[in-house]
Amino acid sequence: MQMSGVNPSGVITGHPIEVKYDNQGSVTVEKIQVSLKRWIALKSYSPRTKQKFKKEIIATVCEPRGVKAHSSESHYFQFKIPENVDTSNGKFCKVIRIEYFLKFEIFAGMFHNNIKLKVPIEIGSVPINTVKNPWIPDEVPSFRPQVMDATVPVAPTFSIEAFSISPEGMPAPSELNTLDNDLREVELSLEKPRKCRGLYCIIQGSAQVNWSEMTFGKHQHSVSYKSNQIFLNKKIYLFKNKEAEVKELPADSHRYNFSFKLPELLPYTVSSTHGDIIYFVEAVLIIPVPWAFNKKENILFAIAGYEDLNLYPELRLPLNVDHTTVFFMESEPLIITINLPYSGFALGQTMSIKVKFDNKGNVSVIKTEINLKRVISCTSEKPIIKTKKEEQIIASVTTHGVEAKSLACYNCTIEIPKNILISNSRHCKVVRVDYILNFEAHVGMLRNNIKFDVPITIGSVPINDCIDVTIQKPTAPPLESIIAENVLPPSFEEAVKTLQFDSTQ
Repeated sequence: MQMSGVNPSGVITGHPIEVKYDNQGSVTVEKIQVSLKRWIALKSYSPRTKQKFKKEIIATVCEPRGVKAHSSESHYFQFKIPENVDTSNGKFCKVIRIEYFLKFEIFAGMFHNNIKLKVPIEIGSVPINTVKNPWIPDEVPSFRPQVMDATVPVAPTFSIEAFSISPEGMPAPSELNTLDNDLREVELSLEKPRKCRGLYCIIQGSAQVNWSEMTFGKHQHSVSYKSNQIFLNKKIYLFKNKEAEVKELPADSHRYNFSFKLPELLPYTVSSTHGDIIYFVEAVLIIPVPWAFNKKENILFAIAGYEDLNLYPELRLPLNVDHTTVFFMESEPLIITINLPYSGFALGQTMSIKVKFDNKGNVSVIKTEINLKRVISCTSEKPIIKTKKEEQIIASVTTHGVEAKSLACYNCTIEIPKNILISNSRHCKVVRVDYILNFEAHVGMLRNNIKFDVPITIGSVPINDCIDVTIQKPTAPPLESIIAENVLPPSFEEAVKTLQFDSTQ
């Protein structure tokens, strides 16, 4: 038994399908039944990836004429696709997929199993043009479906000026936080007159976190961790018709200007493995046709990092960190002291580090390694709060160690690169950029190295040493002048006499 379709695998609603079959075997076919089945697949990604399927029969046609055994004739019959079914979307959407199959069932009698065959097909709105390749929208065939009876729209072409807020050198706040130094322009190019209801721009900035992990155990599955924090969401109408009236734009290039000032204290653009901080401008043309989608075009723009360290007085104070370690089978400690002039440094600045060793034990330190590390922390909110960290060594320096039962002091410097990201932990809690000084003292093969971290802040404007931090002195007199000498506290009887009780209560 051989079956073949005369039509291509792509059909439209209301279009017939012609099926050819012949029987060259020794079994007589009693009848053939053809069913159109719709298969809807729903796919979820949170808390884990899972699919749910829904199958239904749309139409069924039965061909009662059987085919005798060893028949040399070819038989034909037609199966018409209903006009009110949805089109296939398996190539455009992975979350909700609609697919169609033709199921053929051949009945061969009581003593033989029925033959079942499933053939996938595509159902669309516009038929395949066998005359010209490719199909031109202006030449719509006469047998197109009723829903395409309107004029075929011409897709507009958007051309938006590129945004980049990353000036060379050290940017000033006025240059950083404005988009209106020059008027921004949206160009709409139409090849034919086009009807629309309006045109607007969306300026949006957000921090997005997304990563997946596999769980281990009896039931293994993937868990997606996500989080989203919106900093900026502004809609600007370039033109809008009153009361949603339809306006026809002529076939030409239309230019629309707009200006917008960015708010202050926006986090700068960050891109990492598990999270990003992105900003984009999207132009949307409102289409009045019910079955058509609004035409959109978007571009990304960057916000450069800017942080004046002089605005935070706590960064000006000297930073002194003591780390004490007592080794196994040792009674005397090893004390490492780190001294920094302040805890805030700028891009391109040289960091002075003073390392002191007070080794009272019997273990010698071979060398000390100091690494400047950048830590990007991405925190998810769904399904649970979890943090994923990404560390990278920016600069490093190696200094000497200290012998047992001795003291040592070394001065070293680390130059901070000019082209790295600055700290942003004050403005964003979802995607954070922090810096640490990682100290590692190597003590030999038989013992674990000593490791500890010192957090620092990296900004754009260095700390000005000419500005003094004024510490207000207390105005109250000393405690010794208030308390007289040889004055005892009151006794219990004297303290009770000072209390007054209300006899009515």
